[in-house]
Amino acid sequence: MASSRTQGNGRPPLGPLKRRGGAGSAGSYRCGTYRAISPWKRQGAYLMGRIKIGSVHGRFQPFHNGHLDYVVQAFDRADFVYVGLTQIFRPLEAEDQARSRETPEANPLNFWERRLLVDAALESVGVSRERYSITPFPIESPKRLGEFIPQGSCCFTTIVTDWNEEKITRLGAQGFTVEVLQTSNPDNIRVTTGTDIRRLLRLNDPSWARFVPPSVAELISSEFRDRF
Repeated sequence: MASSRTQGNGRPPLGPLKRRGGAGSAGSYRCGTYRAISPWKRQGAYLMGRIKIGSVHGRFQPFHNGHLDYVVQAFDRADFVYVGLTQIFRPLEAEDQARSRETPEANPLNFWERRLLVDAALESVGVSRERYSITPFPIESPKRLGEFIPQGSCCFTTIVTDWNEEKITRLGAQGFTVEVLQTSNPDNIRVTTGTDIRRLLRLNDPSWARFVPPSVAELISSEFRDRF
């Protein structure tokens, strides 16, 4: 007989099809509903099962420990992951009505430089290059997403700000399934925001390095320090 904490197939109950929890909660939006993901794992794979193809996305300015935690969760769920880079083109100059994430100061690294940082971080934790592809992810022009990731595939995300909620709406409108993964909350020890990391870099405060994977810190220091 299955335990009261599991279904007959040995998986934990997934709960009612409605949104629950606040920012940082784990779950998924499916056809306008929200389905909770159990945080229980067995040998690195979520008990609710794996999927063939998924995607993650972000500006990754720069790619930090919180980003790595998010992306690794996606590899726990999917056999192959498209790693999408948003804000594909760096703003050349500040616009009067630009949101903070769209300013040149918030986007010091170009697409290629961010791609190198992501590759370095994933290699450092043993993710095979055969399991992912780094691609543009034009969430700013959502109708074009299907040009870069398979239409109808699963998009993994986290909820940190209202912008994450807006992205979920945009993805759903284009027919993508969305699963919300756990968020690594800033603790000022290992995890902080990209905004804070960029600020520390500009202040020449060496503490910035503890908030990014060592391979990323090495690459920024040797190749991209002047971008900040």
